[in-house]
Amino acid sequence: MLDTLQTVLIAIATFSIVVAVHEYGHFWVARRSGVKVLRFSVGFGRPLIRWRGRDEVEYVIAILPLGGYVRMADEREDNVADEDLPRAYNRQPVARRMAIAAAGPAANFLLAVLVLWMLFLRGEVGIVPLIDQVSAGSLADRAGLVSGQEILSIDDNPTPTLAALNFALLERLGDSGTLRLSASFPESEGVQRSEVSIKRWL
Repeated sequence: MLDTLQTVLIAIATFSIVVAVHEYGHFWVARRSGVKVLRFSVGFGRPLIRWRGRDEVEYVIAILPLGGYVRMADEREDNVADEDLPRAYNRQPVARRMAIAAAGPAANFLLAVLVLWMLFLRGEVGIVPLIDQVSAGSLADRAGLVSGQEILSIDDNPTPTLAALNFALLERLGDSGTLRLSASFPESEGVQRSEVSIKRWL
């Protein structure tokens, strides 16, 4: 139960960060373009936290973490004061509006690059190939592998990531013969080595 709750909270936090970065992309370019921003919200529905910054923008964290939005002055949605008309979103050139719209996805792309770079610096460039469930008759079952083990190599080729494992298995598609596997439990020094006969393996 606690593990499930922790997983849900981590998922919500991760999604909220992605949303916040996405909306900040719109927000930043809109402000730089001279567009009047009225509200920056992460989440929908009733506000949990709300404050107004020195920039006169209302910042909101709402109860439903299902998305977010940046509200700008726009004559198509609400009345805009005469002095703010030049800063209304709908009065901006098409190129400027396109830049504001594209800024959200661009911010998420930069976030992805940053995360991958951080993982690269830590030496973690992929998902570790851990066995979750072993289905009867599967390759793992025939090799005597069990849930929780990490697959270390296929045919003596190291498989430090799930991508490397998939690539190693793809190389044997349609082959017949023997497939060699090695696996171990995380933080264990013991290594289990197995051989499985395959025939036109798919």
